[in-house]
Amino acid sequence: MEHSPDGRAYLVAHGSTLQDGVEKNANLSWITVVEIYLCRVTPSPQTINDTSRYEYYVGNNQWGHKLAEARPIPRWKHNMGCVTMTYEAPLKKYLMCLTDGGNMVGKYNTYILESEGIIGPLNLLVYWKDFGKQAYFVNIPSKFISKDGKNTLALLLRQLGAPKKR
Repeated sequence: MEHSPDGRAYLVAHGSTLQDGVEKNANLSWITVVEIYLCRVTPSPQTINDTSRYEYYVGNNQWGHKLAEARPIPRWKHNMGCVTMTYEAPLKKYLMCLTDGGNMVGKYNTYILESEGIIGPLNLLVYWKDFGKQAYFVNIPSKFISKDGKNTLALLLRQLGAPKKR
């Protein structure tokens, strides 16, 4: 909660409202999805387990209380899956790590998006095709981000020549 923009806890989640028609193992599963969603709650022992207290991003910089009205940030058909997000305080950037599980066996594609705001717009920072055998739950723990911003992941990736935008 140290870097929460407004005192709320934010959660990212993956899902799919689209039927994509692709035949593959576990299509539209926990690791092979189409969309990423964002919700938030003011954390307390009374609210954290009470879904009526959650707000969902509904588009156009708006939040609502109905899950059915939630809108994705972002959507990329056949390329999304397990998601995490970390705030990189020295650079004032949000880093979203995504893993596309493909057919659920073998190597997964993994990439990192960055944004100045929690709802975007998101830009591609780096894309690793076939990153590790079943490499999922990729994340950037905030405790390993340098305090001065000189050794942060985003900065290191830029120095390696990773693309800045997609």
